[in-house]
Amino acid sequence: MLVALLEHHAHGPLAHFGGELRRLLHGSIFSRVGASAKPGAIQTVTVEWSKRDRYGRLVGKLRSTDGSDLNLAQLTQGMAWWYRDYRKEQPREDQVVYESAEAVARANQVGP
Repeated sequence: MLVALLEHHAHGPLAHFGGELRRLLHGSIFSRVGASAKPGAIQTVTVEWSKRDRYGRLVGKLRSTDGSDLNLAQLTQGMAWWYRDYRKEQPREDQVVYESAEAVARANQVGP
């Protein structure tokens, strides 16, 4: 399944780091799940989606089993930018959190 992550985008200079971005997301999904799980166990990821893009991909937010926002994790680690053009499709609370996470990552020169 292809999923476009809601309200963020890796473009321009970040597009060259697509492999690193995929490894980060892969590490978030294929990680130790619980104390008794084997390393590399597959974790259930929930996609909270509201529409499909013009390519047929789900557009939404990924959440890990503990409820963590995996889209936000990518912004925090400087691996994506908050895509302001679509902010009206995002809850106000998420707009504030995503914008802040991107600003902090940029200020601290986190990521590629």
